[in-house]
Amino acid sequence: MGTLGGQLTVSDQYRTQTVTLNGIGLAPPGVSLSPFLTVTFPATGVGIQAAAQTVTLTNNGAVPLLVQNVAIAGDFVIVPGSNNCGSTVAVSTACTMQVAFAPTVGGPRAGTLSVTDNAPNSPQTLSLTGSGVDFTLDPNGGTSLTIVNGQTAVYPLLLSSAANISGMATFTCTGAPANSTCNITPASVALGNTTTVSVTVLTGVSSAAQSSRPLTNRSGMFWLATLLPLGLVALGRTRRSWLASSILLGCLAAATGCGAGRAIPLQSGSNPNPTPIPITPAGTYTIVASASSGGLTRAVNLTLIVH
Repeated sequence: MGTLGGQLTVSDQYRTQTVTLNGIGLAPPGVSLSPFLTVTFPATGVGIQAAAQTVTLTNNGAVPLLVQNVAIAGDFVIVPGSNNCGSTVAVSTACTMQVAFAPTVGGPRAGTLSVTDNAPNSPQTLSLTGSGVDFTLDPNGGTSLTIVNGQTAVYPLLLSSAANISGMATFTCTGAPANSTCNITPASVALGNTTTVSVTVLTGVSSAAQSSRPLTNRSGMFWLATLLPLGLVALGRTRRSWLASSILLGCLAAATGCGAGRAIPLQSGSNPNPTPIPITPAGTYTIVASASSGGLTRAVNLTLIVH
């Protein structure tokens, strides 16, 4: 019931033609519930109530409809205060109610909404379906690790759910200290089995991207490579051997002209000094690893001790 739309498309070897279709659906004669067959709800976590959907009771009969009872079965509820049908529905009018899905267990769930009244086709019945989501997230080893700055802590976890549970669980990690990162691998998994996931905390890292720096004085190396052969040709064999040895010893001793110990900036104004390793402050931290699906979230607290 209500405004409906569609398209009619005809294609041949020359072109494709499309006609837009619009219409207004009317309830059939007599008394009916709509949607007409089934109300389907999205996957919803156990203990959570899904967003309600509207069900309409229409009286297209010739006499007023006397409502005797409205009943709902299964993991579904009529939202309190939403049923405005009352005890009588006048001819050519309709009333509505809000129906919500509230699973008590995981897996496929089915129910019915029925209205008993004085209509010949009483009771009017509507099928309700939804899928409950439930899972556990547990440690698969120790939950407390002690490391020093620059080391990595890895915590294994198990995500478990029954075979009849469908959907995807996604992971988040919070509580990492300064100059560290926390990642969970994989980032999401399909429900319906048991999966091992890893929480990895890296310390001694900076959240800002590190700019790359050249490791050698490229122009100095270029001139050295160009002039050395010429100098060796111009000198005699004895002086050539002495000069090569002197250049080699000079590079090893000073490490300034050959680029072994210098970082020359790519542009003027850059800091020639190497960037120090970021320090993750010493302390005890609580890392929270969470998995979420269907509005349901399970979490595990992990302890990270940095010395």
